[in-house]
Amino acid sequence: MKKIFQNILILVLFVVPVFVQAQTDSLLSNYHIAVFAPLYLDSAFDESGNYRYDKDFPKFLNTGLEFFEGVQLAVDSLQKEGARLEVHVYDTKSAKKTVQQVLNDYEFQNINLIIGYVSPPELRQLAGAALRRNIPFINANFPNDENIRNNKAMVILNATLKTHCEGIYQFLQKNYRTQTIYVIAKDGVLENRLKNYFSDIEKNSRPALLKLKFVTLDKKFDTRNLSLM
Repeated sequence: MKKIFQNILILVLFVVPVFVQAQTDSLLSNYHIAVFAPLYLDSAFDESGNYRYDKDFPKFLNTGLEFFEGVQLAVDSLQKEGARLEVHVYDTKSAKKTVQQVLNDYEFQNINLIIGYVSPPELRQLAGAALRRNIPFINANFPNDENIRNNKAMVILNATLKTHCEGIYQFLQKNYRTQTIYVIAKDGVLENRLKNYFSDIEKNSRPALLKLKFVTLDKKFDTRNLSLM
């Protein structure tokens, strides 16, 4: 239910203001919203439209359907307020049509807003399309900008990893400023990114610097070694 209400807030907070402006410009036109979600319809149904899993319901179907249900509830609420909305739903896991093919379709040229429950590849594609067409793209779930820069069209709804690191750093500053803090991680792309985030935050936090000590674990690391630090 938390995801459903989150998605209601997405539409209420972002669609309504833009919709009002659109209605001011043209009272007769509908506002077109493109919703991208991992629905896995081609995996759930065969070519004849028969459900593949009998009485079972695979967990991988939950995320997309919960997101879609939240969008439906939000759209119903907005339409009761008089909003002239036309919602186009696209399955990012479709075996018949890729996201890029959807973006290239003629009908997509009428879209006024993109909302997506996305993974990194779709994030980059939708953000690029939104920037080219100068329309908003609401990234509803992915807490990362994927190194996308100078894209005024993209809105990241969830706090990014960098924002979380800033919050952790501030908490440690307030409560453990005089203590040595060990940051222990494996060697990896994500781990190195987090280390860089903390290093960047530290550069801008003078004079109240933390005593951070970064420790990179090797493959032979034994948890008993922690007691030696």
